[in-house]
Amino acid sequence: MKVYAEFIDDNGLLFRTKTLLQYGDSWDLIGSIVMKNPGSAKPGTPLNEDSKIGISEFYAEDINFENWTEASNDPTLKKVAAIFDGSYLEKNIELNGIIQVFNIYNICEPKIKFAYQKAENSNTDLLFINLNKTIKQFRNKPVYLGFFDFYTFKKTRHSDYLQSIAKGIFDYVKNSNFMYLPCNDIIDNPMYHPFSPQIKKERSLPILEKFIQLYEKN
Repeated sequence: MKVYAEFIDDNGLLFRTKTLLQYGDSWDLIGSIVMKNPGSAKPGTPLNEDSKIGISEFYAEDINFENWTEASNDPTLKKVAAIFDGSYLEKNIELNGIIQVFNIYNICEPKIKFAYQKAENSNTDLLFINLNKTIKQFRNKPVYLGFFDFYTFKKTRHSDYLQSIAKGIFDYVKNSNFMYLPCNDIIDNPMYHPFSPQIKKERSLPILEKFIQLYEKN
């Protein structure tokens, strides 16, 4: 797996605003995952020319690569493949293409409580994903929701906005051809993060099975 990501430093805060995981050589979109925040992610090495061409063609636009790198493979990103390749279900689906990674918060910070604290003093547009642009980037492919109940945190001035983004993404999935969660109300669904031990438990496995079925059909 290769990790291509855009990192932007703004007033001492590091944001990861775009992330592509490439499996194999294909640049076709497999699907997307939406999580809480980029955690311990850090910039890596400069992109080569082939990677720049692939990324530009993937987005179908000219890209300013000033802040793009081939990033390190952090622990959470390693877990993403297991959701899409069926590892938790004793399947072995060969991945060949791109999984897009989105986070409700773009701020890089391993501990979510500190991410909240850092965000309190920031007014930059880099802080959150743009809901409408993100939905367009899903491109009618499966979307796994792994932000758990992160959006319900009340002790932040951004709480209403966090909830509106999470609800907007959930509503998109619910009304798409790729709904895999069991409940129609966002709060009733176990949207387990890839690193959660719960993802391997009995409650989660039927949900993963349904998600994999959507992916296998596409």
